[in-house]
Order: sequence, then C-alpha cells, then structure tokens
Amino acid sequence: MTWPFFTGSAPLPAPWSVGGTVTLRFLWQDDPGLPADLLLHDVPVRATTLRDDDGEPFAQLVEKDGLIAVRTGHTRPGEVRLTGCLTFDPWTAWHQVPPTTAMIRRIRSFDSLYDRGPDFWTARPGSHRLIDHATTADDDPPTDEDDVDPAGFELLSPEQYYARARHLLPETEWQTQGYLIDLEVRHT
Repeated sequence: MTWPFFTGSAPLPAPWSVGGTVTLRFLWQDDPGLPADLLLHDVPVRATTLRDDDGEPFAQLVEKDGLIAVRTGHTRPGEVRLTGCLTFDPWTAWHQVPPTTAMIRRIRSFDSLYDRGPDFWTARPGSHRLIDHATTADDDPPTDEDDVDPAGFELLSPEQYYARARHLLPETEWQTQGYLIDLEVRHT
C-alpha cells in the first residue's frame, strides 16, 4: 500500500531519493494542513493503546499491512478509521514503537503562493502546487557567493529583513512548505 508522508518543516535525518528505502518511527497526523485530495481517507487500521511509564494511556499504535505509526491524541484500541497522512517528529524518541521500513516511490515539494504585503508575506488561499523531485537534497549546491563576510554580517529577524528588503522582493512568491512523499510499505 502507498502511504502519503509529509515532512512539513521537520528536517529529515538525511536526504531521501526516489527508489531508496527509509526506516523511521512514523507518526500519523489527522490534519496536516494539506488539501483533502492529497490525504488518505477513511482507512481502516488496527489500533492498540500506548501507555507511559506510569501506565497511563497517551496514544494509539496504529498498524496496517506492515505499517506501524503513533497517533497522538487518541487512545481507544480496536479497529479505527484514519484520514490524514504520515509524518515524523525528529525530536521525540518513541522507543516502544518499532520502526517501519518503506520504499520511496515519489517525492514532490508542496509549495504555496504568497503575496507581498505591507509588513509580511500573505498566503494566497487555495494556491498550491506540487513539483516532482528525484531527491529531497537541496537542488542548489553552495557557491562562493553564499560565503558571508563576518565583518559585514548582521543577524536580522524575519520582520527586520522584510522591512529592509520589501522593495526588492517580487509581488508574489512560491514558498515550499515541505515534501509530500509517497511511501510503499510492504506487508511482512
């Protein structure tokens, strides 16, 4: 079965490439903020209750056809139906959750269109695009132009940068929100 996986702003442990395999402790996200046509809908899975060190329930462990993922905010065991997609949390260790290995079938960046406003970028509702990529690695390798002279370097907040550079910025801009990756999990 192919499962959608959304990175959002979370950094991947390493660049991923189409045709490669990944092994992660996945999380299920009911509402990742993506358009509905990019999500799975009403998928039946088997859920068990995860308990903390004090024995208190804190999440579901959902399983289907070789996929194992944590679903926070829910604790009811039995058959449940999921809508959403996979993601992961690079800062949380789920030691009681076995990792799942999956094959990477497709990688697309999920971009949103933003308009230049008077004080900051404003997302244009419903304006999204998906662009296929062979890898999640940065498409532009660093150049000598990327080197910064420390003597002339000034650290700015996003607001300060926008205020200073607004007149140089385009009227609209596509901004990548993360990668939408199709993963194939094989039942073992």
